[in-house]
Amino acid sequence: MPGRRGASQFAALCHERAGVVGTTWLSVAQGGAVIEQAQILTMHNLALLTGPVGVTPPSGWAALARGAFATTCRLAARIHGNPRPLTTIKDMAYAWRQVLFYLSMATADERDAVLEQFDDDVARYPDDARGRLAPVLAGVRLVREGGDFGPGDDPADGGARRLVGWTPVGRHWLQA
Repeated sequence: MPGRRGASQFAALCHERAGVVGTTWLSVAQGGAVIEQAQILTMHNLALLTGPVGVTPPSGWAALARGAFATTCRLAARIHGNPRPLTTIKDMAYAWRQVLFYLSMATADERDAVLEQFDDDVARYPDDARGRLAPVLAGVRLVREGGDFGPGDDPADGGARRLVGWTPVGRHWLQA
């Protein structure tokens, strides 16, 4: 089939997106970053359930997006003062990916309404959580307006950042 990729091309794409060069030996963090990119690209197989299988939630996609965003916010509030925040950051990234998937399945009107509500939702959390969520929400706005993130983990225009759980090298930006 035209456009289909084999396993080696998929692995190369995951490595590239994770910013990991080479495939002979990976650290735990590098391996985690590569696996996370595979999860992002396959959306944890949710696309299979919603496409060929045809699963649709009774409450609607917008309700699921709001619920996943509430989880993202709660987890953001748990990072400050956490002696081991990386598990929380990874869980936050999982929840955020759910938000993005559910929003992609919602209608345009539902998506607009949910995204507008996110700013009000964030306002209920402590300053440190709001500060961690601001770059993530700026990222969603950037993409919504047709922008794109550049390569790497540096902030894009307007401070927009990707929310991923794994950083192949160094401290995660959410730990700052």
